[in-house]
Amino acid sequence: MVRYTLDGSTPTATNGLIYSAPLTISSTTTVKAVAIDNSNTLSSVVSNTYTYGSAPTSLVVHIKVTGYSQAPYLYAWTGTNTTLNGAWPGTQIAGSADGNGYYTFTFPAGVMSSNLIFNKGQGQAQTANIMGVAAETWYTWDGNNNSTPTVDVVTSISSTKAATSLEMELEPSPNPFTDIIRFKLAQEDVEINISLFNIQGQLVASESLYSSTGSVDFPVDVVKGVYILKVTTPTQTYTRRVVKR
Repeated sequence: MVRYTLDGSTPTATNGLIYSAPLTISSTTTVKAVAIDNSNTLSSVVSNTYTYGSAPTSLVVHIKVTGYSQAPYLYAWTGTNTTLNGAWPGTQIAGSADGNGYYTFTFPAGVMSSNLIFNKGQGQAQTANIMGVAAETWYTWDGNNNSTPTVDVVTSISSTKAATSLEMELEPSPNPFTDIIRFKLAQEDVEINISLFNIQGQLVASESLYSSTGSVDFPVDVVKGVYILKVTTPTQTYTRRVVKR
């Protein structure tokens, strides 16, 4: 049995709600939980603070350029060749890099997908075309002309909720995979939304799966290569790099 609290108090054998179904959280909340066996022995208390965030209203991309100290430019256009942030070379990304060296560009509200070229300005080096970006993505570019940036693995994004051991073991398996990615859940009756992106940030597979047995299988029919897996549950979102062999 698992007891949990939402008021900051410590759960015990007699204090707290009995866990029986996934929690719905609508504001920033600290959840404390404890497992209790048949002899009334308590586990250590698990405590996580869930930071509630609203759904994104526009596309956000992040770029780090190796060996380059200035903010890069971003040229963006849609599938109809409509530019989104000015003629070539686009707009120099405003603001300073974060502590990890990434510059962040947020598109206007309502723009949820775009084609991209990062560059160093008029007549300077540029990336290869990055087509069909439809999810928040972190890129690292080596700064060489016409090279393709790598997609970086991140463990938190703007809509991320804190992970909890009550719900999911974070690692997909097997990795590398062949045609199925499996997730083991620490509880039953959980819905998870899975998206798979190629290294250009393009969505190549997605599915919503419901687990009634404590595990789910995500069948994947893609070519061999490196992919970014995004998994969202009612309480967390995370990404992992996976390899199709």
